[in-house]
Amino acid sequence: MHKKRRENKVIAMLCWCCFFPLLFITQISLGQVKKPLPKKPVLTKPLPTNPVLPKIDTSKTPYIKPLEVRPSPAATAKTPDTSMAVVDTLDVAMSTDSLDAPIRYKASDSGVLNIVTKQFVLYGQANTQYRTLDLSAANIELDNEQSMVKAYFAKDSLGRPKDRPKLKDGDMESEADSMFFNMKTQKGLTKNTYTKQGEMFVYAERIKKYSQNSYFAAAGRFTTCNLDTPHFAFRARRMELVNNKWAFSGVVYPEFENVPLPIGLPFGIFPLSQGRKSGFLAPSFSTTESFGLGLEGLGFYKVLSDNIDVLVRANIYSYGGFNISASPTYRKRYKYNGSVRMNFQSTRVNFKGDPDFNKTQSFNFGWNHTMDSKARPGTTFGANVNFGTPNYNRLVPNNNQLNFVNQVTSSIQYSKTWGQGAYNLSVTERQLYGQHILPLGFAPR
Repeated sequence: MHKKRRENKVIAMLCWCCFFPLLFITQISLGQVKKPLPKKPVLTKPLPTNPVLPKIDTSKTPYIKPLEVRPSPAATAKTPDTSMAVVDTLDVAMSTDSLDAPIRYKASDSGVLNIVTKQFVLYGQANTQYRTLDLSAANIELDNEQSMVKAYFAKDSLGRPKDRPKLKDGDMESEADSMFFNMKTQKGLTKNTYTKQGEMFVYAERIKKYSQNSYFAAAGRFTTCNLDTPHFAFRARRMELVNNKWAFSGVVYPEFENVPLPIGLPFGIFPLSQGRKSGFLAPSFSTTESFGLGLEGLGFYKVLSDNIDVLVRANIYSYGGFNISASPTYRKRYKYNGSVRMNFQSTRVNFKGDPDFNKTQSFNFGWNHTMDSKARPGTTFGANVNFGTPNYNRLVPNNNQLNFVNQVTSSIQYSKTWGQGAYNLSVTERQLYGQHILPLGFAPR
């Protein structure tokens, strides 16, 4: 009993020790003075229960555009997708010994490829094309390692050569027994070669191409005759050809019917250019009983423009006579074309002091014009005008057919069609030494 009482007293003392400070703090906080809150001001005028808003005149109020907010270009730019890798399929490493253009080839028989030696051989009417080069032959061998092309001919059952190598490079054409060509350096060698440069035919036992437009030739022959055995030619031991420009040679010997003359020229210069070019025209020798020795056809050709050119020729004879002619021509594509012919001749028959000596002067004029049918559909115009002295044709030397023509005829035609061919008008004038006929017709078809 005494122990329980002591425990109760201890518990009571602990409770007093713990709760007594709490009671003291609570009394202090309750004893502080509370500050009064500010009072709301009282309105002098009471607010209306139903307020009326003032009316606004919208007709006098300016329109204010609302502010438009645009995003910056940097914000709208598409950002690259870095998750996908871009690979250039054309960026392929090329071999240093490869060509810069493809080679196209074909053959009628077969083709053999040797992988070890990197050679490809075509048999039977073979053809290869590389850039501007076009090579055709019986057999063609391609060496990829050395970039070489070799071409040979074949023989038929009788032993005659067939399918000789033919090479086309732009405007140049050549034919040979064998060809060797390097596609990288553009150098080559041909044997027994026929080549055409403009209007000039060149034959040489060997032709070596040492640059893109220049060649060396050995034992060559120049001619304008396209026969295998030309009627005339110029032979030289060494020559140099510049493509479509000039050909130069050392000592050159002219030959006729494959027979060379013993007298040669110190050098030779031959034009190889194409197209219309101005220059002199070589004359020819002639002889007649009435006019004596003559130099005929000496002339000059002049290109004035793309549409107009003129040809002037002269004939000179030992008895003192001469003939001068001028022939300008004009043309315009799909429009018209024509020519003018003016001739004047001073004739001296036999030499002075001879009883049959005679001196006369004559002239002749001609105009020929044709209108292209595409210029004005349904309308045609043409003219063939000729006039001159009556004795002109009789005095032209070395032209028996013209000497017996004693009539000069001129004609001009014009026709017009209307209404899809329903009506036609044609006017024609013809003149025959003072006589003229002018028929005029207009009638429906």
